[in-house]
Amino acid sequence: MKELEYIPYNTKLDLTDRVAIEIGLARKDSFTKIAEKLRKHPHTIAREIKYNRTHIPSAYPYGNDCKFYSSCHITQLCGTSEDACDYKCKQCKSFNCHLVCDKYESLECKEEL
Repeated sequence: MKELEYIPYNTKLDLTDRVAIEIGLARKDSFTKIAEKLRKHPHTIAREIKYNRTHIPSAYPYGNDCKFYSSCHITQLCGTSEDACDYKCKQCKSFNCHLVCDKYESLECKEEL
């Protein structure tokens, strides 16, 4: 693995740096590659992306945007018996489990503009 040359990094980012990060991400460059171009530490790039990203809604499986979707195994939240329904609540098209599940947490950004 190639060792990074020590450069006294400046952690301040300006608009030009942020645009360069956006271009690097569009090109699918790694954080390390973007950091080398900007003479910043890769953690600075990662932190900038983490704290200033914008969530763009996309098509969620079954319309379910729950943070715990992939690990959820809850059934019968709608009150049906186990014999009447073979689906997990997260996959149900006729019942919105978000309304009654106490573990539901949306992926939507809660920060107001």
